[in-house]
Amino acid sequence: PERHARSLSGYVRRSSGQLEAATFDNVSEQGCCILKDLVIGESLIVTLPKIGTVSAQVRWAIGGRAGLRFDRDVVVPADARSD
Repeated sequence: PERHARSLSGYVRRSSGQLEAATFDNVSEQGCCILKDLVIGESLIVTLPKIGTVSAQVRWAIGGRAGLRFDRDVVVPADARSD
């Protein structure tokens, strides 16, 4: 999938129900990188501007960054891309 390097500010709802602000990088139709300490396997609800809200699962986590896999493909609009 094509990834877009632009950083986006959004929100993540943790499995505990806590809503937290977050920064997202490398957003693609299938997932993204989040700049936050998370636990592999954790289920989240991600809200990104111009993309919307989507469920995701943490696939990897290291050094304050984590990779998220969306539960469905999303549309990344041109104005949310860096290219």
